[in-house]
Amino acid sequence: LSTPLLVHALAVSINMSAETATTFAGIGLSASRDPASGTFDLDDLNRHNIVEHDASLSRRDFALNGASQAFSAEIFAETLAHLGDAEDITIPAAAAARYGRVETERKRNENFTYGARQQFASYLESALYYQALRDARTGKTPVDFFKVLFEQERLPYKEGWR
Repeated sequence: LSTPLLVHALAVSINMSAETATTFAGIGLSASRDPASGTFDLDDLNRHNIVEHDASLSRRDFALNGASQAFSAEIFAETLAHLGDAEDITIPAAAAARYGRVETERKRNENFTYGARQQFASYLESALYYQALRDARTGKTPVDFFKVLFEQERLPYKEGWR
């Protein structure tokens, strides 16, 4: 992927601003094995503390079993518990879910890493799902859309997301 390609793809697919998409591209380029090429690929991103980070909303920490790329129903259930019974995600609820995951992993993982880079990635991740999954009709971010994104690893198009 190159910056122009990613910016275009994210604008067309999820209406992401060029500024935000360029930030994502910068993260990708920083992980590239050949940054002078101006490109990166999924293998570049598939390393600990690049996109994946400790205290994920849906994955186990890398240091605990190395399966940080696989969805964990147990981890995601903890995330959902912080959202309560609400139908829509609020910013305070998203923050509580993130902070809850950080606190859990800080206690459980003796190699827990959550410095500035990981904090930035996790905040960006939360802002991205919160904004990208907003229902255009209501302006709200439905928990059901959030579940589809994480549990099924797809956009909730069938559920009404546009």
